[in-house]
Amino acid sequence: MDTFLDFIELDEAIGRSNWVKAASVVLANNVRNQGANAVASSDTNEKLDRIARQNNWLAGLLLLNLATTTDDRSLLRGIKGGKR
Repeated sequence: MDTFLDFIELDEAIGRSNWVKAASVVLANNVRNQGANAVASSDTNEKLDRIARQNNWLAGLLLLNLATTTDDRSLLRGIKGGKR
């Protein structure tokens, strides 16, 4: 798995704190794992459930990306658990 490379790429990004880097690596790994599990599943309903879970993880990853690339820090505080 290329988790280490993901973290290196994130480390090169300016202005991202360690919790953002760690969270994005965890989210990306969960997206990959759900995709691999969906491919390996033979039952159609199980595949659909895994794809739905993958979409949820992907939405979190996209929201984290959006929150860290905009100038509006209220999104980032909302993800981290602070008040908006």
